[in-house]
Amino acid sequence: MNKHHNSILLEEECRIYETFDQDFCRLAKERFNAVSIKVPSTIDSGTIHKMGYLQSFNEHITKATPPNKKQDEDFYLIPAACVPLYAHLAPKEMHDNKCYTFNVPVYRWENGRRDKYRYWEFSVREIVFVGSEDYVKECLDAMTNKIVDYAAEKEIKVIVEHASDYFTGKEEEIQTLKRLQKVAKLKREILWKSDQNETVALASVNNHLTHFSRMYGWDEGGSIISGCTGFGLERWVQMRKDLLDRGTNNKTSA
Repeated sequence: MNKHHNSILLEEECRIYETFDQDFCRLAKERFNAVSIKVPSTIDSGTIHKMGYLQSFNEHITKATPPNKKQDEDFYLIPAACVPLYAHLAPKEMHDNKCYTFNVPVYRWENGRRDKYRYWEFSVREIVFVGSEDYVKECLDAMTNKIVDYAAEKEIKVIVEHASDYFTGKEEEIQTLKRLQKVAKLKREILWKSDQNETVALASVNNHLTHFSRMYGWDEGGSIISGCTGFGLERWVQMRKDLLDRGTNNKTSA
């Protein structure tokens, strides 16, 4: 795997990648009756501004504007997997609880921070829940338990912690946003400890409440909310490789 901005998965790594992705896709379909969709990896400037990413997560953003664009047209590589879907749902009436799943490349610059678990470009298996508050909450709780159970089956030791997103902006505003997110327990991360004693988030479980549904006009008076779970697939691959190396080293030292 490349140690810089993105990853090249060779044969064995690709096999591990595909196994994890298929397992998570199967989980979404068998447990939550998810439908498979495809979303783009680019997004227009109007959507990225409307979602507040340039204000709150400007260090994530990568511009992807063609050289012959019109003056008022800018495009960006998506910084979060679920972003294109929420914008697409805007003109539709939401009547039924629904689960969507897809695999899409995501791009987060994060001020250039890089290591073997943190890439500029990475793949996410995303599972999105849209519907009533009870439905979304029940799905997110069930998903958290399913991930923990799956990790245990694979002999991967994980813990679940409430977390906050990586905001940018004025320090006072950042701390307020983080406190609100943690107090309301809207974001959970499934964490694994690497050989470097670093805590790595293998998946995140997020309750957006009406943040996106109200923004795009499909909240139906506040009764429809959204939530998502994202699996960073290259992290799962690197984690599996580290565990395999750890087992080999233990056998050698013994």
